[in-house]
Amino acid sequence: MQLKSFLGLGLLVALLGCAGNGPNRFNRALQNGVVRFGVQAVNVIDADQRSRLWVIVDVPHRSLQFERQQNTKKFGAKFEITLALRDERGQAIELVDATRSLEVDTYEATQPESLYVRFAQFLDAPPGKYNLETTLTDGVSRGQGFYNTMIEARDLLAPGLSVSDIILLDQAPNQAFPSEEHIVPAFRQRFNSTIYAFAQARNVTAGQRLRAHLKVGSLEEAAVSKATLDTLASAETVNFFFPIPPAQLALGRLQLKLEVISNDVTARSERSLWVRWAQRPTSQRALNDYIEPMRLIMNSKEWKELKKASPEEQRRVLTEFWSRRNPAPEVASNLLEEEFYWRVSEANSRFSWGKGEGWESDRGRVYIIHGTPDNIARRYDQRYGRSLEVWRYESPVREFVFYDEHGDGRYVLIRQTHPI
Repeated sequence: MQLKSFLGLGLLVALLGCAGNGPNRFNRALQNGVVRFGVQAVNVIDADQRSRLWVIVDVPHRSLQFERQQNTKKFGAKFEITLALRDERGQAIELVDATRSLEVDTYEATQPESLYVRFAQFLDAPPGKYNLETTLTDGVSRGQGFYNTMIEARDLLAPGLSVSDIILLDQAPNQAFPSEEHIVPAFRQRFNSTIYAFAQARNVTAGQRLRAHLKVGSLEEAAVSKATLDTLASAETVNFFFPIPPAQLALGRLQLKLEVISNDVTARSERSLWVRWAQRPTSQRALNDYIEPMRLIMNSKEWKELKKASPEEQRRVLTEFWSRRNPAPEVASNLLEEEFYWRVSEANSRFSWGKGEGWESDRGRVYIIHGTPDNIARRYDQRYGRSLEVWRYESPVREFVFYDEHGDGRYVLIRQTHPI
């Protein structure tokens, strides 16, 4: 079912199960057979006061293929994971192999992105730069996902002031070292409540003044918010955290910059954060980014009303639009609204070209309206030296053909068997 007609009917199951992922298909359709997951690797001082790399891998339920368990009638999935930390010569410094299984009560629990399974592992490595290779294999479909990233292992216990990497938590830590279940998933990009930036300062003299400053802002603009901590150190390692309300998380890519000062010595740490969904935006720029994709699902009258309205009126129009289409009004969050912006974000990450957003592209628009295809075939046109992509959906049957007409990766829709 198309997203436009779904929005009119308000049938949540139709959207969550569209693109061939109905109750008997168990999430079979994954683009190019690749399992999607998120990876974080941070330098921390663990609970035993050792300087280590902490790798956290999060796998959304919707990325795995579930199958019904005959004995319990529940739905089960499993996956194999390999972590390989390789030095600049390609030699494995650390190698970890593990298997994980999970079981959920209902088919609906296999779909939401908010549900995920986590794998966390501490790694030991001498200071230096490494390539972290993560391979995940779905135990049912045997589809695989790969994630490679360059990371730097630091010795936070070395002489001199140092500061750990920044970890985002979904609640304030109530102990010296945060629990892994409270770490915000790497793939999470919508925030409806306060999160916390956690970090550690090391080699601080007990009784000495410690100042820490956190700035949160976009890459293009000055910091939109600042927080400061001024205290006296009570030990060599000082754990601290800063609350970040959702109102400070404008849509788009943000940069978190932490500066720690002790005895006139400064240490710094920073990380980026991509936000696609928070509370309704407060700034005009963020509101515009939130509004623009709505043209894909609004009729012309609704779109004109929204664009002509003042910012205050725009927020009212948006609230009413989504409230009328909320499939579960008794639930605090609107799952339909979240699904729409999840698809917008996926389109932006997969199909952006040049300065254009992915949701504006032909492939992005089809993806947002119809969801993930059951099959994607890419064909190379030898005669013209160009590529074709054929997207096929099975229920109902429809097909879209995209052509890379300039050979630069910008695919345009040239044929379809069903209107967008």
